[in-house]
Amino acid sequence: MKKLSLIAFALLILSVAALGQQYENVFNRPDIDGLVGGTETDLDYVRTTGLGVGLMLAVYADGQMRVYQLIAGTDATDEPSVIRPVDFDDPDNAKVWVLRLSGDPEETGYSGGGGDDGDWTIDGDDMYSAVSGKVGIGTTDLTNKLNVNGTISGNLVRVNGNTDGSAW
Repeated sequence: MKKLSLIAFALLILSVAALGQQYENVFNRPDIDGLVGGTETDLDYVRTTGLGVGLMLAVYADGQMRVYQLIAGTDATDEPSVIRPVDFDDPDNAKVWVLRLSGDPEETGYSGGGGDDGDWTIDGDDMYSAVSGKVGIGTTDLTNKLNVNGTISGNLVRVNGNTDGSAW
């Protein structure tokens, strides 16, 4: 009976130790703080000095909850999807986290992913394509430089008849 009691006591101690470890892993996470930056000079951050941040639960005003995963790395400092710790110091302490959104196709709002493919440039109020190919709006039949399937509406439409841009 003493051996059985001793084994039960040892199992109890191990269980309490395991619960303590689970508490450390699950509940004792660093505070998420001030996620309002995201510019080239003011990145968002997580208040911690370690890389073990793990998951972040976001609760929205409408009651929906989403789980986000923070991935450790040393990505470029000018990416708006990067979250840096308070002690971030490039290049000496260039550890960062990349915010990876859930795979939910109905996810809305700011996405840290994607990135620039280099095809489009926004300059003030202007936007233009850097590629030399064709553009299709409402069609995949690209026989001309600009192919539109639908009604074009505007205050002024200018059509030049010659390839050099002169009028007919």
